[in-house]
Amino acid sequence: TEHILGIDPGLNNWLTCVSTTGKSFIIDGKKVKSQNQWYNKQVAKLKTGALQGYWDEQLAAVTEKRNRQMRDNVDKAARFIINWCLKNKVSTIVFGWNQRNKDGINIGKKNNQSFVQVPTAKLKSRIAQLCEQHGIEFVETEESYTSRSSFLDNDTLPTFGEKPVGEATPKELGWISSGKRVKRGLYRDSKGQLINADCNGAANIIRKINVSTQQLAKVVRGVLSLPHRYFLDNLSRSYRKQHCEADFNPCNNSAHESMFFKAWRTQPQELLTTLLAIEDQFGRVRQERWGARTLDLDVLLFGDLILETPDLQIPHPRMTERGFVLVPLAEIAPDWVEPVSGEAISQLVKKVDCSGVTKSVTKGERN
Repeated sequence: TEHILGIDPGLNNWLTCVSTTGKSFIIDGKKVKSQNQWYNKQVAKLKTGALQGYWDEQLAAVTEKRNRQMRDNVDKAARFIINWCLKNKVSTIVFGWNQRNKDGINIGKKNNQSFVQVPTAKLKSRIAQLCEQHGIEFVETEESYTSRSSFLDNDTLPTFGEKPVGEATPKELGWISSGKRVKRGLYRDSKGQLINADCNGAANIIRKINVSTQQLAKVVRGVLSLPHRYFLDNLSRSYRKQHCEADFNPCNNSAHESMFFKAWRTQPQELLTTLLAIEDQFGRVRQERWGARTLDLDVLLFGDLILETPDLQIPHPRMTERGFVLVPLAEIAPDWVEPVSGEAISQLVKKVDCSGVTKSVTKGERN
């Protein structure tokens, strides 16, 4: 079955995504907002007491840094969306967008500045470009009434400003929604059920292209209530490495390595127990030490902790020798210091052979 992904762009929730697979997620936008705030403060500081139109090398440098950060954010988010769609067999992306999204916006001086500086239009264009490369249909649709209408109540979705000949506008007809947004981020339907307001909007964006009720069968209250949140800092590319390390027997199998941060407030031993349980769920069988495996989860670092027990050693004893570990780790945590050597990950990665580490290519994906 081919599926559809609806995307509702925003500020703190940069992209809220709901799919007909019965899954939902949010790409957090607070990092983008924070980077823009830092840039604005630096520019204001450097221009203090200067004439209007003043510009110098320092201003050019901080502006270039900010532009690079925005390009990186756009590329990471767009690539993540496309990879997610390829993995979950999504054939169509519906992006909610009003042509005048940023024209004449008036939500307060600070909010105006934050909203206008977030490169959502560039992100939309980048997603559309990648969709064309990977054979995914990209549909841009206006998003009027998607936030106000109740998805669970199947409210009608009028088009703002559109009045067919001989018909009344929604306002003239006295159109009202079945539910309402009760507070920031929370929407209540006619039955009193609470769901994520942005997920409600993203689901309604899918309805804008007139999909069948059967296609929306898996988009239920649970999907709209508990979206998974992804942070840009935690996203790394996926890398492939042939298993020809000294510890492994030469073979033709390849491994895929991805790194992620996890806020873990209990003991590292409990984290290990959780990871082992996840491996078991994916059918991991521990028959031989260096044998093939469906999934291999390791604890590399735990803050600045140094720990050695019979079943857990932190930092991971061989992480500083493996390029396929250090390359993706350096991508998301270059300044993290490995506590045994006292060196940053960005320095350690320069000391190992990374020639066999390549970006993993999903089926149908081109570099």
